[in-house]
Amino acid sequence: MSAAGAPAFAGSPNQNRPQAGPAVTHTGTAPTGYTVTFRYYDPDATRVQISGQWYFEPPNGKPGDQVLPAQWKPGYYQLGYPDGGPTSTWPTADMKEIGNSGMWEYTTPMPSGYYGYGFYVDCGSDDPHAAGCAQVPDPANPAWQLPADVAGAGSLKGSYVSVPSDANFRTEDASWLAPVKNGGTLTAVSYQSDPALLPAGADPKRPLAVYLPPGYDPHRSTPYPTVYLIHGREFYDAQWTSAGDLKNIMDNLILDGLMEPAVVVMPDFDGYKTASIQPPDVCVTQPSAWLTQFAQDMTANVIPYVQAHYDVANSASGRALAGLSQGGCVANSLMFNETSVFGYYGIMSPAAAVPTVAEAEAKQAELRKAGIMVGGGWQEPIPSAEHPSYPAPRTEVANLQAAGVGVTPEFVNGGHAWNVWSEMLRDFLRTVAFKPVVGGDPDATQASQTAAINMAKASEGIQPYVGQPTEFPVTTALKTVPKGAKITFVQCGTPFCAGIYTQLQAAAQAMGVSLTQVALPANADAGAISSAFDSIVDSKPDAVIVAGLEVSQWASQAKALQQQKIPIVTTGVNDAADYGIVAPQEGEQWLQLLGKLMADYVEAKVSCVPGSTATCAASTGIAVYDMSALGFTAPIVGTFTSEAAAVCTGCTTRTVDLPAADMGPGKATADIVADLKAHPGTSVVVLPVNHVATADLPAALAQAGLKVSIVGYDPSADNLRMIKDGAQTAGLAQDSAIASWTLLDIAAREITGQQLDSAETAGLPVMQFLASGDITFDPAKGWSAYPGYAARFTSLWTQQ
Repeated sequence: MSAAGAPAFAGSPNQNRPQAGPAVTHTGTAPTGYTVTFRYYDPDATRVQISGQWYFEPPNGKPGDQVLPAQWKPGYYQLGYPDGGPTSTWPTADMKEIGNSGMWEYTTPMPSGYYGYGFYVDCGSDDPHAAGCAQVPDPANPAWQLPADVAGAGSLKGSYVSVPSDANFRTEDASWLAPVKNGGTLTAVSYQSDPALLPAGADPKRPLAVYLPPGYDPHRSTPYPTVYLIHGREFYDAQWTSAGDLKNIMDNLILDGLMEPAVVVMPDFDGYKTASIQPPDVCVTQPSAWLTQFAQDMTANVIPYVQAHYDVANSASGRALAGLSQGGCVANSLMFNETSVFGYYGIMSPAAAVPTVAEAEAKQAELRKAGIMVGGGWQEPIPSAEHPSYPAPRTEVANLQAAGVGVTPEFVNGGHAWNVWSEMLRDFLRTVAFKPVVGGDPDATQASQTAAINMAKASEGIQPYVGQPTEFPVTTALKTVPKGAKITFVQCGTPFCAGIYTQLQAAAQAMGVSLTQVALPANADAGAISSAFDSIVDSKPDAVIVAGLEVSQWASQAKALQQQKIPIVTTGVNDAADYGIVAPQEGEQWLQLLGKLMADYVEAKVSCVPGSTATCAASTGIAVYDMSALGFTAPIVGTFTSEAAAVCTGCTTRTVDLPAADMGPGKATADIVADLKAHPGTSVVVLPVNHVATADLPAALAQAGLKVSIVGYDPSADNLRMIKDGAQTAGLAQDSAIASWTLLDIAAREITGQQLDSAETAGLPVMQFLASGDITFDPAKGWSAYPGYAARFTSLWTQQ
């Protein structure tokens, strides 16, 4: 081992090692639906550790709240410990040797995303990073890097793995980070620099990493646009291709039609006559010497080389530049001192002094001609003793706006890390680079480009729920059917619960089990609830299904049932997970998802249309007509409000709480019409309980001269008729029959000790946004996502 406690490069002594690499497995089980098994072979090692970029922080978390993948929940985002900054660390864990085989393994659940990792061999410390041990990459999964024969080539110390998304667990769609077939190519070249810009005796040949798009044609009649990407401190040119996942991002954008094919060039800003690390760096007026040297090399040597060797545009409108961290300082320097060279600028987490208002005002006329995006991670340290400039991206946005320069702010959850910059790059390329610039009106530029980003995000969010239902929740046959089992259903006294019981009766008959109902009145008091559950405990059923009753109201009985190992299945119970109930159906996370989906639908389908100006979003007033007395709508309303604020720039949302006593024709309609007349700026109505809007609403709105778009959850037969007739814009429908049959399937699997299907574990019902064109059925009969659902369940229950 070396003096630092690390071995020489791990590949040297064992050239014939087995090549394993990471195995990504779809498990369909919580918390993420996927696991990754990492492997490393070294028969001589006595200890192998793995370090990976998989700390996660909850929304609105505090420094130090980070958790490991096993504790991940929907909404958590990737963030290093303790604060996401350059000095933060990622978790390290011991790997286990399989017998005495020399193969070491580590398996962890993992949400969707793109993760860097590396190994420490025989480090001798529980904290290899602090001990100064050398991390080695996965020899079976090397990252792309410049070939050793390319002048100036460096070496990477990490490897990377892409994990898909399982929508059943609300992991984000990360397909834009995944490899694709027939993608573009990465290549490495050397260009001739000017010796006067370099240290004495330095090789004037310098490296470039180059991406060529799928089907690149060197003789194409229309030259390709070019993107120049600048790395950060302690990185080098090829880091964008590995840690930044550049190739996969470009391939997906181009093949999905989200940007035109482009060439990407990645130079190295280190190695000039003046060292690049000379704090405090001056990026704009009279920039630091190394910045001037790099700029001269870019304009005099790099760009001419690229234009001579590739079929690329030779004008500023065909060139975009983006840089991260210290590369953000580079991008700012070029934006202010070589403004006309590039038509589009992406400034990511600039880690040095940013332009002042006065500096921006002095360049206002030139800067207004460029498309500009500035941003970073919301959780970057602000401020930090090591890097006091970390407020830089927010300050730069404010200064450019104050100077009358159009800028698109782009801030995402995360720290000073590659997951943030990869997402920023994607948004820059699909919404700013090579897109029309609203010249002379910075406010319109900022608003329209921000709206385009939000539109794209909202559209992606609702895509699985538009045009088709989500997947059937059960696909695995029951190996053992609990024939004759006694199932107790606790009825909460509402029409919702009564409907579940009707469906459960049919399902129980098909399965061959006994179903008993314990019916509680609506708004039953604590004594009635306690007495009912006491009788259930005494009756010792094989399983209990509970709808709409918070566990806190029968906590002692829940504990008693669990002690007797009697499975409890819940639906519409927000606190079920807090009491250790497995796979609660339609709980709080599901309600939050409803709010998010409806907000995204309003942004993507209602408030604006792609390509519209800021006037549309700014004029959107949203009224949410709640009935909080029903007891379950708070998570829907809360998440809708926060998501609408995030994705619908300029929208205003207000909540109106209607009395539960006004449910039904006449009263609720009168409440809604009166409120809309008092708030003429309202153009969108959102209904967490869609059947608040009864059949008399369209006529009442027309009589009052009111025209609004209406989006609601769980449309009734009347609502479906309104959607078909165009009186309601859309409804997020749920297949309640399938959800009810799924409850019995879960109970049967828990009784017999069988694994749940992934959708059952996630607790999400079958859903779809229904617009007018989707109502091809008789609204009076309701919506059925899978009309043959009973036969499908019955088949799964009889395949033993």
